[in-house]
Amino acid sequence: MENASVSAADKEVIARQLGRTPKSIKAISRRCDKGFPQVVFTFPLLPGKTPFPTTYWLTCPFLNEKIAMLESKGIIKDLQAEIEENDGLRDEVMRAHWAYRDERNRLFSPVCGFPDNARKAMDEVGIGGVHDFSKVKCLHAHYAHYLAKGINPIGERIAVLLGDTICDRECEDY
Repeated sequence: MENASVSAADKEVIARQLGRTPKSIKAISRRCDKGFPQVVFTFPLLPGKTPFPTTYWLTCPFLNEKIAMLESKGIIKDLQAEIEENDGLRDEVMRAHWAYRDERNRLFSPVCGFPDNARKAMDEVGIGGVHDFSKVKCLHAHYAHYLAKGINPIGERIAVLLGDTICDRECEDY
């Protein structure tokens, strides 16, 4: 569930977590057990009307590092092979992409002045910016979606692979 307010302190923590000033953050979708932002909800249009397809952004450095280690071990390739062999999983992955895309696109309105060609481009991309909704590109994005909404089968598999995700760090350390 999104927490509508993003405090100045939250923005400072997120900036330290990301190593840069965050853009277009609308809400904190999930906090860690220490109360720090873990997943943020971003508006799909950056300043200057640049499309930004990542709706749920994993900000936690601890989790980002753990997922990067999984990616370096070739987990995306393994998951993609599983998707290709399992019609049920492929259907679940595609539903997750469509749900993500539809949620993101519901945020657009004529009031925000989203250019028609950009809207069309956003209609064609799912989680992590993929164009083929049976594919996996970014485990971080799938996991963030899972943490925020609980409906992503790839994110759920990542949660199982990660196992214990209790962090002993403080976000002030970043």
